[in-house]
Amino acid sequence: MNILFLSPRIPEPPNKGDKIRSHHFMRRIASRHEVHLACLLDDESEIVHVEAAERWAASVTWRLRSAGESALRGAVCALTGRPLSAGWFRSGGLRGAIRRLRRERRFDVAVAYCSSMAPYLHDWRSPRVVDLVDVDSEKWRQYADRSRGPKRVVYALEHRLLRGYEARVVREFDRIVIISLGEREILGRFADASRVDVVTNGVDVDAFARPGPRGREPVLVFVGALDYFANAEGIAHFVREAWPDVRERVPGTRLRIVGRRPGSDVRSLGSVAGVDVVGEVDDVRPELWRASLAVVPLRIAQGLQNKVLEAMAAGLPVLTSPAAVRGVEGEAPVHFRVAETPKEWADGAELLLRNREAAEATAGRALELVRSRYSWDRKAGEYERILAEAAGMPVPPVRAGATD
Repeated sequence: MNILFLSPRIPEPPNKGDKIRSHHFMRRIASRHEVHLACLLDDESEIVHVEAAERWAASVTWRLRSAGESALRGAVCALTGRPLSAGWFRSGGLRGAIRRLRRERRFDVAVAYCSSMAPYLHDWRSPRVVDLVDVDSEKWRQYADRSRGPKRVVYALEHRLLRGYEARVVREFDRIVIISLGEREILGRFADASRVDVVTNGVDVDAFARPGPRGREPVLVFVGALDYFANAEGIAHFVREAWPDVRERVPGTRLRIVGRRPGSDVRSLGSVAGVDVVGEVDDVRPELWRASLAVVPLRIAQGLQNKVLEAMAAGLPVLTSPAAVRGVEGEAPVHFRVAETPKEWADGAELLLRNREAAEATAGRALELVRSRYSWDRKAGEYERILAEAAGMPVPPVRAGATD
């Protein structure tokens, strides 16, 4: 197949949720088909990653996205009844480059990765697939519920505008992909979900395999992009409400907060006893390997959380909010422990820190779960099948031993 893949960000390096999914799927599919990548870059520092994408893509077309221009385009879109995010990722330069690509070659199928890239394909006559990943309008509703003042107004507006646009995309595109059954259920509340395929993410179990036994020191770890509202809000709430009780029950416990671009609210958590705001690291795996428990206290969560799968693959027991494991094909307390109230967080942490046998059993079952159900090769094969069916082409058999 000749595939045009439109992404709001370059899928290199695979260091955050949306880039992890697009990187692993497209790199595998590109080993069997021609994948032409068209994407936006957030700033000039990302230009260095174009070469990495060129190693697997047949071609890479990119344009820099100006924050000021994006904000202006988003405001204009909102005034005309379109989602702010559609304007935020709109680039006249990228649109023109995509038109030239269409004139130069015939594509069997075009893929819009996330609803923000769907506007580039509204005049497309060839088969179109949109990977919504999550129901983003639901995320904006949750943001509005937990915000005040002007932010609440803006988030509520984007929820309403984007929900209408997602329904339009579901009606117009040939195939729709989403990340979990729970997300498809949410989509089905306002759109026809009968043509929606679910393809979850995977995890590279071998790459995350712990090189030695888990340490005995009581160390909790939270990993996530710290400039992302849901992550910052979740870990700050955990530290304020549950952390003091955890420290009282298990003296000497430490919490390491790992992730890029922590804002002032997250950085201030470093003044709390026992909390280390590590910030960005080159490789999160050593942080997972040195910990004895992963916590995922997200109160706002859509789709499937890569941080949960990665902690499981690293052999860590996971203590999580129900929202953060809504998309995981496991169950509590078999594969993870869940908590919502401060007492439940403290109870769960105390159990998994003090009872090594229970912690090892939970971690072992979780590791077996990701090994059996979350192979990137298997998930990429499901994705490839959908693209081939949309293009009206046969699907090659899944190749054994495809690279991770």
